[in-house]
Amino acid sequence: FGVEQCDIILLNECITFGGTYIGDGTFCNSDNSCYASGACCFDSDTCQIILEDECMDAGGSYGGNGSTCAQDGTCPDDYMIAACCLNNDKSCQELPNKECLNLAGEFLGLGTECADPNISCTDATNEGACCIDISDCGVYTLSACVGYGGTYMGDGTTCNQDSTCANAGACCLDSLTCGFTLLSECINAGGNYMGDGSFCNDDATCYNAGACCFGIEQCSIILLNECITAGGTYIGDGTFCNSDNSCYASGACCFSDNSCYQLIEEECIANAGIFAGNQMPCNSDNSCPEEYDTGACCIGSGCLTGTEYFCADFNGIYQGDTSFCEDGNVECIASCAADLNGDGEVKVADLLLLIASWGICP
Repeated sequence: FGVEQCDIILLNECITFGGTYIGDGTFCNSDNSCYASGACCFDSDTCQIILEDECMDAGGSYGGNGSTCAQDGTCPDDYMIAACCLNNDKSCQELPNKECLNLAGEFLGLGTECADPNISCTDATNEGACCIDISDCGVYTLSACVGYGGTYMGDGTTCNQDSTCANAGACCLDSLTCGFTLLSECINAGGNYMGDGSFCNDDATCYNAGACCFGIEQCSIILLNECITAGGTYIGDGTFCNSDNSCYASGACCFSDNSCYQLIEEECIANAGIFAGNQMPCNSDNSCPEEYDTGACCIGSGCLTGTEYFCADFNGIYQGDTSFCEDGNVECIASCAADLNGDGEVKVADLLLLIASWGICP
């Protein structure tokens, strides 16, 4: 209850009496006064009432002694500390939002620091259109625009809902992170520009972009249609290249419904597909090439789904493309009645299978 009065009580009792609950297991000073604590903000969603030293040691932003968190445990905007451009002397100080505004300064946004080389308060009076995304445009200074994660369109530019931000677009980086930038900025950052007016997904990932392989040694993250136009093999939305811009060892993965996807072997097997081999392509309509068509393969009295080549590797009898083991027309009969496991030999393993099935036939 302020700094001078402190009691050890339950959380709900503290709230009922209008006090500030410091936390389970915390205690008062010996004279029943409160330790000098306040709101410690780690991001916009995390706020704790702790001592200033504890807050600083944990890398938080201290809102001041006696400051409180919001009722839902988030950090009030007033206590968020970030870079603030002071218009009187063009200096930069890291201050809480409320204090910055009280000084007629410009709060540059959570996470900004005066040490950032992209932040300069000397341009504080120059404003222009800032594109956060294609539909979100505001007039800010360059520093403020950077603080909001936007793209500054130039001094004196204004927002035009139809066209201002149309000269920028989504920039996809190798990590699949996405930002809204100018073409030149995207190229300088080593990204893939998705085109004027394109935009990122809500979770800041790239929209319909993925790894495009040209053999194994060359890989780029581009759109599906760009990959096909360039003669590459599109691995799929959200896929990425190796760190050296080479391709993962992927190939055609065929399924019993004749569908085909470019997957690495482990992914193919895990999804019950048949891996046709590294660099083996699917048809342009994502169907399996004829040589990779799958069907029922009788191995002794057992049945597996696979390609004709897969079946031959196991000395099986291929039942034809698009046939299924579950099909009533497929009946696998062992070529040797005693060879129960279909491995071409009669031995102990077959005897064990016989013993395991001992009894009245169903």
